[in-house]
Amino acid sequence: RALRGLAPRMLAVSLHPMFCRIHLLDARPQRDRTEPVRGFVRTASATLAGLPLIDIEQVADDRAVVLRFEGWSLAIELTGRHANAFLLDRGGIIRSSYRASASRKRSLLWGSPYVPPIPGPGAAWTGAPSRFAVAGIHEAIAAAYAGLAQDAARAARRAEALRGIRARAARLERLVRNLRSELVEAAEAEAWRRRGELLKPIAARLCAGAAAARAIDYFDPMMPEVEIPLDPTLDGPANLRRCFSMARRLARRPAAIAPRLAAAEADLAALRAREAAGVVVEEGGADSHLPAVEPALRARARPGPRLPYRAFRSSDGHEILVGRSAADNDVLTFRIARGDDAWLHATGGVGSHVVIRLPRGREPTEAAVSDAATLALHYSGFGRTGEGEVLVTRRKHIRRVRGAKPGRVVVAQERRMYVRIEPERLRMLLDPRR
Repeated sequence: RALRGLAPRMLAVSLHPMFCRIHLLDARPQRDRTEPVRGFVRTASATLAGLPLIDIEQVADDRAVVLRFEGWSLAIELTGRHANAFLLDRGGIIRSSYRASASRKRSLLWGSPYVPPIPGPGAAWTGAPSRFAVAGIHEAIAAAYAGLAQDAARAARRAEALRGIRARAARLERLVRNLRSELVEAAEAEAWRRRGELLKPIAARLCAGAAAARAIDYFDPMMPEVEIPLDPTLDGPANLRRCFSMARRLARRPAAIAPRLAAAEADLAALRAREAAGVVVEEGGADSHLPAVEPALRARARPGPRLPYRAFRSSDGHEILVGRSAADNDVLTFRIARGDDAWLHATGGVGSHVVIRLPRGREPTEAAVSDAATLALHYSGFGRTGEGEVLVTRRKHIRRVRGAKPGRVVVAQERRMYVRIEPERLRMLLDPRR
């Protein structure tokens, strides 16, 4: 009744757990396009469209109102995290609700009569003075809650940014631990070389199946007889070659790992410093303490369909696709890659299939091959060692292994290249801003 004689205005209703309210607006508010429109909103809009609002009644001196239309009512409960709205027919029967009710005192199922809230004695809001002056109360409410919503959005951005920093820091911590562990293993290079030297005199007499061999340790002045562990799947000469191969590989490891470890430690220290300082969200939404890659974390788009590959770009602009799993490798190689595309894989172990997309008849550039080989090694079992052999061929020379698991292939007309991961090249390839 109090609405009669007023100029037409918009009635705003919010059921947000922190900002539930009802007040008048001069213009329709801009809807947040990132939030889905609930089925209740569509149902209520279709039902009440064009119907005049006859009356607004507060329910039992509580935080609830009933909006009465011709033949329909809209019961709105502004009860914090339990805030809800119910569409009622002429007989007061619930026909739809904004969310399922969690009340244990009232039955608020669809098709049941609407039961208003039951206020407890001495509720804090009963008889409490309004925080807003009567004059211009609707504008004051709108302005106050707009500020609160901005503060909440800023806090949400800050929390999301901090989660991104902590997640990236956790990944770097795992990387640092692994690299340090590999440096500790590298100290065993001399032990492997010494083991090989001790095997030299007896290697020819050893057969496959032996788990250990005994030899005289000529490096010890006492020349004791020592036990040397062997790989039982290899014979003596193969175990000898294995010892010297491991010695060479471990000896090269510090030079490859030290720069990667230093870069990872520096990045981790910078992230921890930003986390300790906090994330300052400016008025325009810019987070001054975030690392350069964090905008990608803050402005994530809604996830689309999962792709069976990771996509990268070489330094000279070629598209490089890297399979995510064994099954994805099969899809990438035999369904997505074209016959003239370049195909790479780290030899001697499991790893991702890597494809360089190429126009028909075009040869891949050396820069693209080097970048793709780096990714092939990084996404393989040799990624931690930082070096290994990668084979390169055309997709048309790849065949499935009949009856084998997905991802197992036979390769023809390949060339092999030895790759040592360059930390700066790898960082450039993995940079999400590229």
